[in-house]
Amino acid sequence: MADTNKYSEAHITAVQDLQETYADFLDLAEGMDVSEDFASNADNLKLMEDAANGVEGAYDNLAMAAAQDILIHTEGIEDLDAAKIALEGLATELPTLFEGVDVGEALDLSSVEQKINDLAVATG
Repeated sequence: MADTNKYSEAHITAVQDLQETYADFLDLAEGMDVSEDFASNADNLKLMEDAANGVEGAYDNLAMAAAQDILIHTEGIEDLDAAKIALEGLATELPTLFEGVDVGEALDLSSVEQKINDLAVATG
């Protein structure tokens, strides 16, 4: 992002494009967006690049960082304990998600999607 003025139209558009890219890449549920700071963070961009290139653990690390960012930036969390339990469940699920999966093989992400939905419900 060449334009460093956070308030310029070009910068805002670039950050929004990055947020959409993260949402698509991580298959986030509607309304579960990463923050602007997360989207433009160089470490997160590197994780997404590594994940796209198949670097072991990169996708899991990016997904966990995104889940934490979404939780931190969610306004009006009604049940923090339920949100914490949902996030911990997601953290438990992610490291084992790709065990024994060959490149190009279809994945059943229903349990991860359920945990993300649980997190969304818990955060109101």
